[in-house]
Amino acid sequence: AVVPLAFYLVLFQLIILRQPIDAAFLLVGGLTAVIIGLALFMEGLNVGLMPFGTLIGDKLPRKASMPVMLIIIAVLGVGVTFAEPAIGALQAFGASVDVTRAPYLYEILNNWTLPLVLLVGAGVGMAAVLGTLRFVNGWSLKPIIYIAVGLTLALTLIVYADNDLRAILGLAWDCGAVTTGPVTVPLVLSLGIGIANSAGQSSDNSLSGFGVVTLASLFPIIAVLLLSLYVSGQISAEEIIVVAALADGINGGAEISIWAQSPLREVVLGVRAIAPLVLFLMFVLFIVLREGLANKLFTAYGLILSIIGMCIFNVGLTYGLGAIGAQTGAVLPAAFMEI
Repeated sequence: AVVPLAFYLVLFQLIILRQPIDAAFLLVGGLTAVIIGLALFMEGLNVGLMPFGTLIGDKLPRKASMPVMLIIIAVLGVGVTFAEPAIGALQAFGASVDVTRAPYLYEILNNWTLPLVLLVGAGVGMAAVLGTLRFVNGWSLKPIIYIAVGLTLALTLIVYADNDLRAILGLAWDCGAVTTGPVTVPLVLSLGIGIANSAGQSSDNSLSGFGVVTLASLFPIIAVLLLSLYVSGQISAEEIIVVAALADGINGGAEISIWAQSPLREVVLGVRAIAPLVLFLMFVLFIVLREGLANKLFTAYGLILSIIGMCIFNVGLTYGLGAIGAQTGAVLPAAFMEI
C-alpha cells in the first residue's frame, strides 16, 4: 500500500519536476513507520477488535432489548470513527490551512475538531442504527439511499452557493471517504451481518449488510455540511481571520510548534483513538451481554498491537506520507506555470 505510492512520488519529484527531496532520511524513517504501524494495526484489528464485533453482533439481538441495542450501535459508530487512521490525517493537517483563503475550513479543522469528529461518528452511528432497523423490519435499501443522496446533493448546492463556505465541500466529502476505512467497514459489516443472522434473516438477505457502508459514507457528509452552516451562523469569516491573526501574534507559534513537531502528539492521538473504543467494546461484552472471550490473552495481544500500530502510524503519517505529499504538492504547480 505504501511503497509504490512513495516510490512514485519520489521518482515524479526527481525525474519530472527535477527537484531534490528535502529531509530524505526523515522521510524514509516516516514511511517506514507508516508501513510498520499499518501492519501492526491491521494485525491487531484482525485478532483483537474483529472478534468483539462478530461476537457482539451475534449476541446483542438475543440478550438486549431493541432500544438498548440501538444505543450501543450508535455509540459504537462514534467509537470506530475515532479509531480510523484517516481521521488523524484530517486533524494533523488542519494547521496547514491558510485562514485568509478558507476561513471556515480553518475554523472547523482547528477550533471545531472534536465536534467535527463526533458528528462524523454520529453519521456512522445513524447509518448503523438505520441498517439494523432495516435488517429487523425488512426495509428496502433503495428508498433510503435515494433520500440520503438527494439530501446530500441539496446541502452541497446550498454550501456551494456561499463563497466563504465553498472550501468546506472538500472536507465534507472527504469525511465520507474516511468512514470507509480499515476499522469502520469490518466492524460495521460483522455487526450488521451478525444481527441479520440472529434476527432470522436468510443468507441472501444477510448480504444486504453491505449497504450500510454506503449510508455510513453519506450521513457524515450531511453532518459536516450542516456543521458548516451552523458555524457560519455563529461567526463571520472576517472574525475568524482576525482571531487567528491575534492568536498567532500572541503565541508567536512557539508553544504550538513544539507540541506539533513532537512525536508525542501523534502517540497521544493514537492512544486516544483506540482506547475508548476498546473500553466500550469490553463494557458491552462483559457487562451488558455478560459474555466472555474464547481466548482473552490472544485478544489482549491484538488490542495492544492495535494501539501501538496506530501510534506508530500517526508518527509516520506526519513525518513520512504527509511530508512527501506536501513537498511534491508544493513544487508541482510551478512546473506548469510561466515564471
